[in-house]
Amino acid sequence: MASRTLDVLITFILFLYNFLGGYIATFTKWLILPLVRGYLDIGGPAYRRFWFWQNTQMCVDGFTPGADMEIQFAVPYGSDVDEYFDIVLPSGVTEERVEETEAGNETTVVVYLHGGGFVACNSECLIHSIPVPLARSGVHCYSLNYPLAPEHQFPAAVLSTLKGLSWVHSRTGAKEIILIGDSAGGAIAATTAAIMSSTALIAQFSQETGVAVDTWTLPRIQKLVSIYGVLDWKGWNDAKDPVTGKRQPLAPRDHIGAAVLRFCLGCYCNRKRTSKILNGKCLLSDFSDADLSNMPDTMLICGKWDPLIHGTRLIHDRLQRLGVTSVLKEYEAHHAFVGLPVAWNPTWDVDTFPAYLEICKFSGVTPRIARSDWPQKLSIDWSLPVAIAIALSFLPLAFAIVFCQKIRSGVARFPFANA
Repeated sequence: MASRTLDVLITFILFLYNFLGGYIATFTKWLILPLVRGYLDIGGPAYRRFWFWQNTQMCVDGFTPGADMEIQFAVPYGSDVDEYFDIVLPSGVTEERVEETEAGNETTVVVYLHGGGFVACNSECLIHSIPVPLARSGVHCYSLNYPLAPEHQFPAAVLSTLKGLSWVHSRTGAKEIILIGDSAGGAIAATTAAIMSSTALIAQFSQETGVAVDTWTLPRIQKLVSIYGVLDWKGWNDAKDPVTGKRQPLAPRDHIGAAVLRFCLGCYCNRKRTSKILNGKCLLSDFSDADLSNMPDTMLICGKWDPLIHGTRLIHDRLQRLGVTSVLKEYEAHHAFVGLPVAWNPTWDVDTFPAYLEICKFSGVTPRIARSDWPQKLSIDWSLPVAIAIALSFLPLAFAIVFCQKIRSGVARFPFANA
């Protein structure tokens, strides 16, 4: 009964959204998104730094977040203020140059792209999820921050990723890297991998963007991991079952996620405006079979209750049909389960932890786990309501700061004037 009532309520909300969609999108771009960004850019890192260095929290590997690793925040790789790396290295490692062999690197180098719907979040907010545990396992991790939409639409994030990969090669000497991204970061990582797998696409991308990417020295993407990445335009909206071929319309509550995805994708990739770049190939599903036939070995991770699961399955089947090594791992989870602090996720031991182990196995990394009785059930972290309280308290201040910053930067940088 409660579930049916919730579905009726959501259906009514969706009716209002469809009726007032244009006004809601404008309101979201002008007010809600700056508030979210303000919290993530001001309150989020402030809270996260407190959380990161205290000794009562746990990462997925059973260690406290700041244990046994070295971290450098905001190391620039480009000229844009948002183009920087947070570099996470194993404890005691200060030299980033890696030893080379004929087969590649002796040290595993990972470049990680954070999520946030293309429009929000940053590297620092999600660095605890994958980069920090991998660094404790001996991996050199480069958590890449990129310019956000809608001020910076496609192909800005992909171009920044390519720039970052070139920077990693020149700084470390790495011949190959593993590219990992979650959610929007998974989409950007997958698109980048597709472009880099084809010299023709690299040349076309360079010509159409006016940036000589084809002259850069880029490391080879050895493996790609897309964690609940946005890989197609339709699978999360109304998909066909890849096995039966029958249509699978989403439940009313799933349409809320679809509406958010539609808004975020509209901010990231206006297909009419970006059609001049790679013929509008923003997401992995846009590429032809010939484009995807040389993709690196790929792992796709998604929750079974995530609207993105349908598109993820379709991409997995397509890659396998093309002869690309593709591994699909599904978990009884919603979106973003890997990025949440484990004490905020009551089912982390049956979704986040196994997913992390699979990422390590796929990447050829031996995971370092704190103790033999890990994982174990954790009580819900007391800091979750604190984080929510901080978010609410920072909203008015964050909006005022972001609004003033946008005004000072001029009309061209005013919130979403060109969106």
